[in-house]
Amino acid sequence: MKKILMLSSLSLWNFTKKGLSAKTAGNQTFYNTLKGYSENGVRVIVLTFNDIPENPEVFPGVTMKKSYIFSLINFFIKILRFVKHQIKKVKKSEQELEITKDIKKTGSKRLHYICSVLGVIEGLFISIFFKPDVYYGYEVYCTIPASILSKLFKKPIVTRFQGTELGFLLEDEKKFQEAKYLIKGTKVNSDLAIMANDGTDGDKVLKKLGIDQSVIRFWSNGLHNKEYILNMEEDKDYRIKMGLSDNTFIICTANRFVDWKRIDRIINVIHELNNNNVDVCLIAIGDGSEKKALEQLVEVKRINNVIFTGALEHKETIYHISNCDLYITLNHSGNLGNSIYEALALGKVIATIRNDSVERVLKSGYNSILFDTTDLKEIAYQISNLILDCETQKILKQNAKEYAEKCLLSWEDRMKLEVTEVNKLN
Repeated sequence: MKKILMLSSLSLWNFTKKGLSAKTAGNQTFYNTLKGYSENGVRVIVLTFNDIPENPEVFPGVTMKKSYIFSLINFFIKILRFVKHQIKKVKKSEQELEITKDIKKTGSKRLHYICSVLGVIEGLFISIFFKPDVYYGYEVYCTIPASILSKLFKKPIVTRFQGTELGFLLEDEKKFQEAKYLIKGTKVNSDLAIMANDGTDGDKVLKKLGIDQSVIRFWSNGLHNKEYILNMEEDKDYRIKMGLSDNTFIICTANRFVDWKRIDRIINVIHELNNNNVDVCLIAIGDGSEKKALEQLVEVKRINNVIFTGALEHKETIYHISNCDLYITLNHSGNLGNSIYEALALGKVIATIRNDSVERVLKSGYNSILFDTTDLKEIAYQISNLILDCETQKILKQNAKEYAEKCLLSWEDRMKLEVTEVNKLN
């Protein structure tokens, strides 16, 4: 039986109290990765620099251990965070909230050093007793300690990325080079580098950083509950429940409300459609640091057809997507997240911004409409034309579902691919 020591700075929200009763909420990729290793008979210990569930054995053979040293210093970190948060609240209350449009990513110096130092120290002790066959650095802050441990114990290493923020900066060399902590964690040499295709051009980033192309696996994520989603039916009473008329064209987005997701673009598209007397409603699912600024944007522009649902459990999110007419993302980058795959499987019209990563899955005029611009008036114009073209909508929906059924993997099948690759490492 293969044994993996995985280092991660992520929290498995699905099993925490914050996840309520739903074990499918939170970080779908991390959740399904651990579940997949368990189902394929691989033993995993996860050393994490974040919260862990009350029951550390999250799946049979998969155990999470919180860094003991990190636990000791985390109390002081939380105090500093609280103080900073209060200062920001005071500052924001004194001025009008602004949408963040200038996307800058440098990475966290604090997390970089905490994970690097503590990962090696505590990873050493775990390794002595656990004797892993493979080290696995999950995301940028844990690839370096995993690499050091793999060299010390002369074992193979896997680096794993759920996408990359460096993809946001590919067109700005100065900003790219300033993201030094993201670069350090991404350019680690490994025996297997797994980069999810979430639309952030991760393959281009790895190539730019000089990663050996033969070790890269640029895979799309799997579909959680694929058969359930493919067979899900619309709720005939949805419009009544949401207080909408039969003629209202429903647009939906489900995302974290953070700067690079650019939810403000979608809201401004709704505003443009309103100006053109198009009967639409936006269902905006999510929460995050930009939420208050977005709510203020809606208020200032007097947009009365945006419904903020807040963060929802995964099944509730799927329910809303399944009943919309069009699913949209206009992210700065990363327009191929899990919700896009789910919208495909639900047979929805999908609208987003074109790039090379996106076009590996979405084809404009076949299973989506892709925009070559971020000009919001032009995007609104294209959507208004689509709303009038019921035949095109029908074709896009049909092709979306057929593509998902034939071409998108379930998470179970996606993890079989990964486990097969890991089992080849010696």
